[in-house]
Amino acid sequence: MDKLTLENNLNENKQLEDNQNGFLKTTFGTAINEALNFGLRSILPDFIENQVIEIKDSILNDGIKAGIDTAIEKAIDLGKSAIGIFTGNFEKISQIQTAVEKGGLIESAAGLINSGIKTAEKNNLINPTVGTVIEKGIDIIKNSLTQNIGNTLTEQNKLLDTINTGIDNWNKYREQGDFTKMDVEYNKIKDNLEKLVPLDEILKKVTEIENIHNLIKNNGQNFELTNEQILLAKTLQ
Repeated sequence: MDKLTLENNLNENKQLEDNQNGFLKTTFGTAINEALNFGLRSILPDFIENQVIEIKDSILNDGIKAGIDTAIEKAIDLGKSAIGIFTGNFEKISQIQTAVEKGGLIESAAGLINSGIKTAEKNNLINPTVGTVIEKGIDIIKNSLTQNIGNTLTEQNKLLDTINTGIDNWNKYREQGDFTKMDVEYNKIKDNLEKLVPLDEILKKVTEIENIHNLIKNNGQNFELTNEQILLAKTLQ
């Protein structure tokens, strides 16, 4: 492998890592936010929605929000080290699940939320009595965190299965020479891919399909592709 190829591979790996981390920060951040919402509504059943949102925003002050981003990043890094991914990227969603567990994401997030409660009390952002009630119900929030993050990863697995099914269907319709049905499956694949954590193997599969799909489309829906065209579609990533 020449130096230029090695540099390109390293850059691609770094870009994929950045994309994965960015996706997971956003996805887990949303799951944590929703878990806090649910937990507060459970702990404070007599409060109206606007009051719950105000309390949540007081707990998730700027410092805590930034801390949660850092906690997610550290949990991912710790989890990678724990399962032996030292320089590479996640290849499977099951690896992300293990990394979340090994990296202590739920414990870190729960700890930060607890700190946010105390800080909000101290700064008179929430009533001390309300703060005490929330602190006593922290396990409800923690359970909600566990469930939400688990549901998020379950949904990722379902999305991956849906995309793989779409790829199988696309290949089947290509063999049948039915571009209309191919196009339906292709658009479903692309839509679902936007919701899936970037994984190298699935990205390469979808890119190959995209290249071949566009070749057929731009060729007047002519399925007679040359070997060179097919090879190029497989190599252009």
